[in-house]
Amino acid sequence: MNAVATGSLSSFGLRVAPAGPWVSGMFSWNAPLDTLMTFMPASQLQPSTEYQAVVNTSARDDSTPGNRLASQVTWTFTTGVAGDTQ
Repeated sequence: MNAVATGSLSSFGLRVAPAGPWVSGMFSWNAPLDTLMTFMPASQLQPSTEYQAVVNTSARDDSTPGNRLASQVTWTFTTGVAGDTQ
Protein backbone atom coordinates (compact mmCIF):
# COMPACT_ATOMS: atom_id res chain seq x y z
CA MET A 1 0.00 0.00 0.00
CA ASN A 2 1.38 3.39 -0.93
CA ALA A 3 1.42 6.14 1.63
CA VAL A 4 -1.06 8.93 1.13
CA ALA A 5 0.29 12.15 -0.30
CA THR A 6 -2.90 14.15 -0.31
CA GLY A 7 -6.00 13.74 1.71
CA SER A 8 -8.29 16.26 3.24
CA LEU A 9 -11.87 16.73 4.22
CA SER A 10 -12.44 17.48 0.54
CA SER A 11 -11.21 13.94 -0.22
CA PHE A 12 -13.12 12.17 2.55
CA GLY A 13 -16.60 12.67 3.93
CA LEU A 14 -19.07 11.01 6.26
CA ARG A 15 -22.80 11.62 6.11
CA VAL A 16 -26.09 10.20 7.26
CA ALA A 17 -27.08 7.68 4.57
CA PRO A 18 -28.25 7.80 1.90
CA ALA A 19 -28.04 11.56 1.28
CA GLY A 20 -28.32 13.22 4.66
CA PRO A 21 -26.21 15.92 6.27
CA TRP A 22 -22.43 15.68 6.30
CA VAL A 23 -20.71 15.02 9.63
CA SER A 24 -18.14 17.62 10.61
CA GLY A 25 -14.88 16.48 12.11
CA MET A 26 -11.13 16.16 11.74
CA PHE A 27 -8.82 13.38 10.64
CA SER A 28 -5.25 12.31 11.23
CA TRP A 29 -2.76 9.92 9.62
CA ASN A 30 -0.54 7.29 11.25
CA ALA A 31 2.94 8.78 10.89
CA PRO A 32 5.38 7.97 9.46
CA LEU A 33 3.71 5.50 7.06
CA ASP A 34 0.56 7.53 6.40
CA THR A 35 -1.42 4.44 5.40
CA LEU A 36 -4.20 4.64 8.01
CA MET A 37 -6.56 7.58 8.39
CA THR A 38 -8.61 8.11 11.54
CA PHE A 39 -11.71 10.33 11.34
CA MET A 40 -12.81 12.03 14.56
CA PRO A 41 -16.33 13.45 14.33
CA ALA A 42 -16.88 16.81 16.06
CA SER A 43 -19.73 15.27 18.06
CA GLN A 44 -20.90 11.74 18.81
CA LEU A 45 -22.57 9.87 15.98
CA GLN A 46 -26.28 9.25 16.42
CA PRO A 47 -27.28 5.79 17.75
CA SER A 48 -29.02 3.31 15.42
CA THR A 49 -28.19 5.43 12.38
CA GLU A 50 -26.80 4.39 9.00
CA TYR A 51 -23.83 6.44 7.79
CA GLN A 52 -22.08 6.54 4.43
CA ALA A 53 -18.33 7.13 4.15
CA VAL A 54 -17.03 8.59 0.88
CA VAL A 55 -13.49 8.83 -0.51
CA ASN A 56 -13.50 10.74 -3.78
CA THR A 57 -11.07 10.85 -6.67
CA SER A 58 -9.13 13.84 -5.32
CA ALA A 59 -7.37 11.45 -2.88
CA ARG A 60 -3.86 10.56 -4.11
CA ASP A 61 -1.13 8.18 -3.03
CA ASP A 62 2.52 9.05 -2.40
CA SER A 63 3.87 7.54 -5.62
CA THR A 64 5.18 9.55 -8.53
CA PRO A 65 3.10 11.10 -10.10
CA GLY A 66 0.58 10.68 -7.26
CA ASN A 67 -2.06 8.24 -8.45
CA ARG A 68 -5.66 9.29 -7.97
CA LEU A 69 -8.43 6.86 -7.18
CA ALA A 70 -9.98 5.64 -10.42
CA SER A 71 -13.48 6.12 -9.01
CA GLN A 72 -15.19 7.24 -5.83
CA VAL A 73 -15.27 4.63 -3.05
CA THR A 74 -18.19 4.45 -0.61
CA TRP A 75 -19.30 2.15 2.17
CA THR A 76 -21.98 2.21 4.84
CA PHE A 77 -22.21 1.21 8.46
CA THR A 78 -24.85 1.44 11.17
CA THR A 79 -24.11 2.66 14.67
CA GLY A 80 -25.17 0.66 17.69
CA VAL A 81 -28.24 1.25 19.85
CA ALA A 82 -26.31 2.93 22.67
CA GLY A 83 -23.32 5.24 22.59
CA ASP A 84 -19.86 4.01 23.53
CA THR A 85 -18.74 4.86 27.04
CA GLN A 86 -15.01 4.80 26.27
